[in-house]
Amino acid sequence: MTISLLCFALILLITYWLSDSGALGAFLHLACVITAGALAFAVWEPLAYLLMGTGAGNYAKGTVLLGAFLGLLLLLRMLADRTVPRDVPLPKGPNMALGARFGAAAGVLSVGMLVIGGGFLQSTVSIY
Repeated sequence: MTISLLCFALILLITYWLSDSGALGAFLHLACVITAGALAFAVWEPLAYLLMGTGAGNYAKGTVLLGAFLGLLLLLRMLADRTVPRDVPLPKGPNMALGARFGAAAGVLSVGMLVIGGGFLQSTVSIY
């Protein structure tokens, strides 16, 4: 229950933040999230099995998936911000509405990746 509420709050926060940045910024972030997720899943298993042999043990799968996703997302977002420095001028209403839709999709995918990666980390059964 607690994790569900935290995930929902994080999705709402990402949606608000990206709707405020505009439609183009939210769309670019969504494209970066999709690309980073696909690349993270591509390198996840080979790197995790390499780390398992070095003593990372049971934390290797979750750490590699989260690290690859967050690192690639940071890199892709920095490249997108340098490539497209300004937003497309749209009226405020449609700009925020489109930004919210793209932001909600990016939030769901980002939080989903965090939950999947966190599911591979060993911890206690309950979080209080």
